[in-house]
Amino acid sequence: MLLREIKRRSNRFLGPSVAICLVAYFAYHLVEGRRGLFAWQHLEVQLTRVQERVTGLKKEEQILANRVNLLRPEAVCTDLLVERAKEVLGYVHPNEVVMMTEEK
Repeated sequence: MLLREIKRRSNRFLGPSVAICLVAYFAYHLVEGRRGLFAWQHLEVQLTRVQERVTGLKKEEQILANRVNLLRPEAVCTDLLVERAKEVLGYVHPNEVVMMTEEK
């Protein structure tokens, strides 16, 4: 009699218990999983950082492209040419002060 009562009560709660466990399992992975909400937020932060870096690199590329255009033989910028000669060849005007720094 006691065994039959235990069997009847366990059958009554077995279905809902399994359903609750499945819902809890999927809810946990929805938030914490590899493709969950926290992972999505982390990817958005990384995407923002990479976009900022790309923007900075594009600005740097524009600056360098402008400098290269100024060094072309068709349109030589004398100021830039003097700057490069001083940097590469080590030429300085006798009245100039030179400060040596370490290159990184």
